[in-house]
Amino acid sequence: MGSLIALRVYDFGQNDGIQNKGGSMGAVDLGINGGAIQYEVALEILGQERQPFMAALRAERAKAEPSSALVRYYEARLAALDELQDSLRTSDTAAVVQILDPKNKLFRS
Repeated sequence: MGSLIALRVYDFGQNDGIQNKGGSMGAVDLGINGGAIQYEVALEILGQERQPFMAALRAERAKAEPSSALVRYYEARLAALDELQDSLRTSDTAAVVQILDPKNKLFRS
C-alpha cells in the first residue's frame, strides 16, 4: 500500500506573507510507496556490500606480491554487485525481498 505525505499548500500573497491556501491541510501523492523505498534500501545495501571487497582489493594490490586469484575474486564480486545494482528494477520484488532479508548471507557480509 502506498504512503501519502501531507503537505501544506501555501499562497505567497504580495502583502500578507504566508497564508494557508484554503485553510486546510491536503494530502499530495508524491508517488512514494513502500516498494520504491524498499528498492532504494536494497540498492543501498548492495552499495554497502561493495565496501569490504573494495578495501580487500586495495589491500591485496598494495602487497609486494598480491595474489592474482584473490584480485580476480574481489573484482568478480564487485562486478557482480555492480551488475545487480544496474539491472535491479522496482518490479523485481522477489530480488528486493532477498536483498533486504538480514538472514540472507548472499547479500550480507
